[in-house]
Amino acid sequence: MVVVAHSRSGIALTVLAETCPERITHAVYLAEVLLRNGQTVFDIVGEATDSLILPPMYTADDHSWDMLRKEAFDPAL
Repeated sequence: MVVVAHSRSGIALTVLAETCPERITHAVYLAEVLLRNGQTVFDIVGEATDSLILPPMYTADDHSWDMLRKEAFDPAL
């Protein structure tokens, strides 16, 4: 089975792939950020300078939310 995940649904795809690897032949991540175990998007926002998604993000100081800036929608997504 080929599974395609867009944006935050990549988290669910990763869990699915780790739980049932025999059921998935290909995992496709679209407009997704792949994180290491225990990492959050807030941990890598400043590091991913070549990303079309991370640099143009608004982020809450308390890490409760993030949002792509409107002007980045077309180029990034």
